[in-house]
Amino acid sequence: MTSVRFILVSTLGSLFLAACAPAPLGYGPAPLNLVTADAHATATATPFQPGGIADPSGQDLIPTESIGEAGTRVATATSTPEIPSATATSTVSPPSPTAPNASEPALSSPTPESAAPGPRTLYTFYVTLDYYNHAASVNESIRYTNNTGQALTRIVLSVEPNQWPGCFSLTSLAQDGMALSDFSLDGHRLTVSLQDPLQPGASTNFSLGFGLDLPWKSSDGTFGYRSDQLNLTNWFPFIVPFDGDWVLHDPSAYGEYLVYDSADFDVNIQVNDPGIVLAASAPGETTGGATRYYLEGARTFAISASDSYRMDETAVGPVVIRAYHLPGHKNANDAVLWMATQSVGLYQAKFAPYPYPSLTIVESDLNDGQEYDGLVFLASKFYTEYGGSAKSNLVSIGSMTTSATRVSDDSVSIGKGMGSVGRRPSGEALTTILTGSGLGHEIDRSVADEVAHT
Repeated sequence: MTSVRFILVSTLGSLFLAACAPAPLGYGPAPLNLVTADAHATATATPFQPGGIADPSGQDLIPTESIGEAGTRVATATSTPEIPSATATSTVSPPSPTAPNASEPALSSPTPESAAPGPRTLYTFYVTLDYYNHAASVNESIRYTNNTGQALTRIVLSVEPNQWPGCFSLTSLAQDGMALSDFSLDGHRLTVSLQDPLQPGASTNFSLGFGLDLPWKSSDGTFGYRSDQLNLTNWFPFIVPFDGDWVLHDPSAYGEYLVYDSADFDVNIQVNDPGIVLAASAPGETTGGATRYYLEGARTFAISASDSYRMDETAVGPVVIRAYHLPGHKNANDAVLWMATQSVGLYQAKFAPYPYPSLTIVESDLNDGQEYDGLVFLASKFYTEYGGSAKSNLVSIGSMTTSATRVSDDSVSIGKGMGSVGRRPSGEALTTILTGSGLGHEIDRSVADEVAHT
């Protein structure tokens, strides 16, 4: 199931850009150390199952393994399974990073004359998050290679936060170290004229400084803050795909109008406030007061923060599964972990390896569920209503949403209208073919039905 994304459409007035680039965030790029596993790793053959996680249906779909006293994996006597399963621990979230104050549908197939896909775009972020003031200061760099097969004189970026009045403020914009002044920001469309034509196969670097003053989050969407949560989804300017022209659809309350190219993400976050727990699209590593995340071959990168989160985790082979819930929903969160391990294991056995090193599931005040690369949100009401049945909204919609993040993340876009969800190089995963053939929803439903109706 793919949830409806409601976008509030508004216009940010005049854009202030001068020689007032933001002061450094207080920390800068460090040598790149990948903190995630291989994004395309296959599951291990050893079956694991979360110890102590209740199966609400009374029937596991994948074989089990338990956790020893020292946390080592202890295999039970089972025959060799066809479906990978999980190990688990149940833990409270690790302490969140603190830091000193710092300043501030789818595209058609490529034509024969198109250039072969080159290096993916790399997005690097240095974010200072002010949780209680619902704000962020961001330095962003984009390493972009022209894989369009033609010379480019302009670049188009999507800036979704600019749809909320006063939310997005651009303070600096440069290409290869030189400030750019020939650009326009109209709604969520940022058009940048290049200093010189960017030839096919050539690369360039863009750097942007911007601030976010987050809006109150409605139950119709994920972006913004509530009293117990702050979410960054579609929160940064990103270069949209090119298919004869730049592909950026008008915002709509129906369907998924955004189209993404596959990219890599290096995200570094400092949090000004102590005790804030971060949930993200990839595992993080905290050093020097900042947490660093790295994710390969994804459409976008989502972050959720709270001073109230509790976290439990498990694993399916090499895939780490973390579930973040709000106080009072521990039993429901155990069911979420069970559902996620069953869903990931079944998906990998039936279709293709899960493409990322982790899956994060976050409780949020929503009307339904919403999936992003490596992270999905589930409605708080599902947790509240959960009564122990696998045929509940929490399990049935949750399993469909978690499988949707795998299918849509690997999908090719189909058509030029709404419903475009992403574009990957061909051959990266079996689901590219399946979803490109219109079978993506059936994959979601196949996994969800098998998990929920046992």
